[in-house]
Amino acid sequence: MKSVFLTTTIALSAMASAQDKPERIPDADLPPSAVCAVCITLGTMMTPDKPVAGVRYHGKRYFFHSKGMFDQFMKDPDAYSDPVLPRSMSKLDLKDSGGTRYNAEWFKGKTVLVDFWATWCEPCRRMFPVLGDLYKSYHPNGLEILSISEDDKKDKFEKFMKTNPFSNPAVLDTNRASLAWHVTTIPAYFLVKDGQIVAQWVGVTDKDAFKKEIEKVLK
Repeated sequence: MKSVFLTTTIALSAMASAQDKPERIPDADLPPSAVCAVCITLGTMMTPDKPVAGVRYHGKRYFFHSKGMFDQFMKDPDAYSDPVLPRSMSKLDLKDSGGTRYNAEWFKGKTVLVDFWATWCEPCRRMFPVLGDLYKSYHPNGLEILSISEDDKKDKFEKFMKTNPFSNPAVLDTNRASLAWHVTTIPAYFLVKDGQIVAQWVGVTDKDAFKKEIEKVLK
């Protein structure tokens, strides 16, 4: 799934760009065809269709092919809209098996690629070699990778880690950090520079896309 939304953008005033709540688009102003914003994020229906609803949010327009998708977007707009970058990282407070605490204090002064994944997620497994190569290449220059597992059982996570050890820190998401980070699909990646999210991706991602953004912040 792509992290770039295939929605129609419009020029709005600075006030509209800063809006913190979605604004419903009148039915008469809906286009004849558009891709559903929620479907793009979930990687389901990618074919343009006649929208039943639309909203303006942070300077862009988002359309939906069903009322259910519209309602889903309205419950958590930031999970389905184009990300605002840079922005402050969401709350995080996790510990690994060794007692190291990963919170806002740990992120200070660091460049960290946060990786939300799970042992049962096949696309996540496909990304293991990519993350391993990134860590090997950029860790000497200051890059950290923090892998956060969405597994629901601690013993399953620990068993997996024993047979598939990571070079970078890996922790179990014991306090549902994924909700605070608006993660709707895994794998999901957030590049954080000194507490600010400066780039993000969803799904299987090309290594060069990571490298381009990592090299920007490590300069």
